[in-house]
Order: sequence, then C-alpha cells, then structure tokens
Amino acid sequence: MRAKLIILSVFIFIGFMIPSNLLSQDSPKSNKQANKELVKQRKKNRKEAKKADKEAINTHYKAQGKSTRKRMKRNLRKTKRLQKNRRPPFWESWFKK
Repeated sequence: MRAKLIILSVFIFIGFMIPSNLLSQDSPKSNKQANKELVKQRKKNRKEAKKADKEAINTHYKAQGKSTRKRMKRNLRKTKRLQKNRRPPFWESWFKK
C-alpha cells in the first residue's frame, strides 16, 4: 500500500513538471530577437541622453558673460590637467574584469 502511494506521488510530481518545462522553452529565437531590440533601444536612449546633456551644457555656457566663459574655460583646463595624473582608487584594482 505504501509503495503504491509513493509511486503514485512520483508520477503526479513528474506529471506536473513536464508541462512547465515545455512552456518554458517556447520560441527561444523570439527571446533572442527581443533581447537584441532591447539592447539597441538602450543604446539609442543612452546616446540621446548624452546628446541632451551636451546641449544643456552648451546652452548654459552661452548664457554666461564673456568674463565668466573665460573663467569657466580656464577652470576646466586646470581640472583636466590635475585629474590626468591622479591615481585610480584602490577598489578599481580589486574589481578589474
């Protein structure tokens, strides 16, 4: 009696597992295509965001007076020069790919 119950429960368990496996594997090509489109859309969004940021910076720059623009330009050059020789943070060497 106990052996029949165990065998019956195993078959019921297998019966529930088979349909879930079949449904999980439908249309793998469409998944790949959807992933490609998603990656392409993300890339496009990043590019548009970068362009919008650049436009905002240019608008802000042009709204300033001549002396302010000169000061901004001078400070930008100084910042780039000082950042060029800066040592990378310690965690970058820990988590390199």
